Amino acid sequence: MTKPVMILVAIAAIAAVWIFRYDVSPLQDRPGAVRLDRWTGTVVLCPSSEC
Repeated sequence: MTKPVMILVAIAAIAAVWIFRYDVSPLQDRPGAVRLDRWTGTVVLCPSSEC
């Protein structure tokens, strides 16, 4: 592969990791969501207006 192609692949990989960093799931019993940060493992409970 040429150097520009390798740079483009690296940028695409970093962008994909950044896009899929968070996983947001709705709560079943009340309005809001749970946000999981896949890099740190932090779980945050957010009201529906903040997530």
